[in-house]
Amino acid sequence: MRDATDKPNEYEARERKNTLSWLFWVFAYAISLVLSSVILTQLPAPKLLLGISALLITAGFGIAAFVAFTRLLKGLDERLQKIWLESLAITFGVLWIAFGCLVILHRADINHIDAPEMGLLSLLAGLGFTVGAIRTIR
Repeated sequence: MRDATDKPNEYEARERKNTLSWLFWVFAYAISLVLSSVILTQLPAPKLLLGISALLITAGFGIAAFVAFTRLLKGLDERLQKIWLESLAITFGVLWIAFGCLVILHRADINHIDAPEMGLLSLLAGLGFTVGAIRTIR
């Protein structure tokens, strides 16, 4: 069996396919998260049934996005894997510190963890991924 690096067109096609798959599942996850939030806050329906359904659907999309990202990482060459893993480590560290600070503020009754704070954590995660993408382009 030949190495994928011997056939750059196959490598590029596989990388493109894995990237598009990951983007599809990330957008599906994001849309399901937003729709779930809107439905649970706006519809006067039984919250338990809707909440469990929304949770299962959103978690399913999240797991699919995670699997697609893992497939994307495994298909990259060693240099790109290293860059992405470093950006993931930075993202994890920033989110870990930010969430810890939010929990302390919440416990001290200074600020309550609510949707804006969770949105901030999402923006921080996106910033970490952006750093990884910029390093990949260089």
